[in-house]
Amino acid sequence: MAFKGKCMLQYRRRNPTNSSIPQQINEPVITPLLTYCNWSYSSDYHIDLETLKNILHSFNNEYIPFYLRIFNETPSQVVETFLKQYHISKNSLQSIANSLEADGFKVKALF
Repeated sequence: MAFKGKCMLQYRRRNPTNSSIPQQINEPVITPLLTYCNWSYSSDYHIDLETLKNILHSFNNEYIPFYLRIFNETPSQVVETFLKQYHISKNSLQSIANSLEADGFKVKALF
């Protein structure tokens, strides 16, 4: 069988190396506790996950509004889940609560 005047289509294999690999996007980590901490502040005053972990390890006067929000407005289950997930001791949180009470702030007991 001869094809006169017609040429056969040639198919080329496409290189599938990059077409099916999902691209990694650096999105910020959002936890419920971080959401409670940042929910009504402008984005200039938002804290990130590392800052939240650091301020929960030791008391820092600059972050008193965040501490008050954590102790007084955040459900205790959310705080406990965060502490377990990031291996933060309840003793450090208790010492922060004691520091806040010593400064004259009212703090709701979480535990």
